[in-house]
Amino acid sequence: MTNPIFEEPLPTPENLAESAPDTATEADSAVIAEPVQSLQEPPAASAPATAVEPTAPPAPSEDPVEDFGALLKAFETTHSHKAESGQKQLLGTVVSLSAEQVFVDIGYKTEGVLPRTAFKDNADSIKPGDTLHVSVTGRNEEHYYELSLFKVAQPRDWSALEAAFAEKTAIVGTVTEVIKGGLRVDVGVRAFMPASRSGAKDAAEMEKLVGTEINCRITKLDVADEDVVVDRRVVLEEQAAASLKIAAPA
Repeated sequence: MTNPIFEEPLPTPENLAESAPDTATEADSAVIAEPVQSLQEPPAASAPATAVEPTAPPAPSEDPVEDFGALLKAFETTHSHKAESGQKQLLGTVVSLSAEQVFVDIGYKTEGVLPRTAFKDNADSIKPGDTLHVSVTGRNEEHYYELSLFKVAQPRDWSALEAAFAEKTAIVGTVTEVIKGGLRVDVGVRAFMPASRSGAKDAAEMEKLVGTEINCRITKLDVADEDVVVDRRVVLEEQAAASLKIAAPA
């Protein structure tokens, strides 16, 4: 009796070689073909990124002179003092005189000018260093401030005194008498000026002020009690400071 395990003949090396698929040959062909194909057809290089063209700079202004003039005008508008049509009192210092005009330093970047005809003696008595109360009325073609003499008025009522006190402007007063501690001054109403604010060095100078007109500033105003205090010394100090400024070397 035949053993079923051995019904089929055992495989031999020869049979295995004959029945095995020819995989080695196909693999070798694939390996060889791939580098050959790579050599024959190299991969195309990637396209370079599109270059961005630089933005052209803005074209220069056709009229740079006009642009500069507009900028200068804008600067002067925002950085210079505004003319107030004679409403603001300024203390100016005479710088020089010409045949027709008086040049005055009013604390602005540009000087002001007064016509010599604004003075009774055609400005013959005016000299550099003198101080003047002026106001701005405009600008002339040479860009100087046009000035007018500011007349220091004597107040006529309490409303005028209140306005002068609020604006800290100088007013005209007449010294009427020497009293204890100072002087009595008529500024439309009776006012008191302390001796220390009179600008006088001693009692003798205070006596000389009686009957004269002075420029002073209100430092206290009480309408209810009719109490007014004035100061002449502060006005004199401002005038002296303006004179020193113009005399100082550049």
